[in-house]
Amino acid sequence: FLKLISIPYACLDQKAGDDKEIACTMNKITGTKSIDSLDEKLRKEQKEADKFIRNAARLLAPVLGKDGCISGYSWLCEKLKDKHPRISYELEIEMAVEHLKGREYHKSIASFKKFEKIDRLMKTMATTNLSSIYFLEQDYKQADEYANMAVQHTRYNASALVNKGNCLFAADDLDGARSVFLEAVGVQADCVEAIYNLGLVNVRIGQHDEARQAFEKLHSIIPNDPCVIYQIAATYEEQNNLDDAIKWLNVLITRVPNDAGVLSRLGQLLCEQEEEAHGLHYQLESY
Repeated sequence: FLKLISIPYACLDQKAGDDKEIACTMNKITGTKSIDSLDEKLRKEQKEADKFIRNAARLLAPVLGKDGCISGYSWLCEKLKDKHPRISYELEIEMAVEHLKGREYHKSIASFKKFEKIDRLMKTMATTNLSSIYFLEQDYKQADEYANMAVQHTRYNASALVNKGNCLFAADDLDGARSVFLEAVGVQADCVEAIYNLGLVNVRIGQHDEARQAFEKLHSIIPNDPCVIYQIAATYEEQNNLDDAIKWLNVLITRVPNDAGVLSRLGQLLCEQEEEAHGLHYQLESY
């Protein structure tokens, strides 16, 4: 690893790299092409070299320390900070995520806050994660502040938009949340969080057809997710289409065969459809 990070390669300066990364994202969205082929070539080479170093670091982190990934990340960040500060910052963010996974919220927040005064892309990553943490802690005011900061830094950031939509949803601004989730889907068409939350908002405002379309689109992306299948069944039930609701609940019990609540609901719907024998069977299975 030390030999790998000592290999010199031509690269753009950090600010230029940031601007190029943002420009590249905007070009993909607007359909325009970059005309600076030399800068594009340098950016591509730098991105490839950074990828090798980043992958090597992620492989090493879990095995370097005796106490899990944290000490491994600390050693890697120390070795990378002089010649590869950007990758060092990224690994520090990953270390903060490891703190989050271990429910060490204060350490995670402290780590993310270090990046608030660094460059634009790092600040966006940090504020996006801070917004998520504060939202999980139900501190919606702080979550909204950091979500606004993340969106202002980079508007074409689906995760930041999802956080903003979540804050609007918590504040009961359903139309605002719906608009932001739609924008997030426009930025990243396969953003599962944005699509799922868009479906939930549509359910809340009574747009069951649009909600079902969102959940069915999500089902095509993650076909085995029980939550998505349940939501499809629930939207059919809300529209009093019990045949399709039963069909999707049958699909659901193949994914979660021991879920008592799902079995009970399926039994109830079958009884409402005057299929008492089948309904009783699933009620007994639920019991």
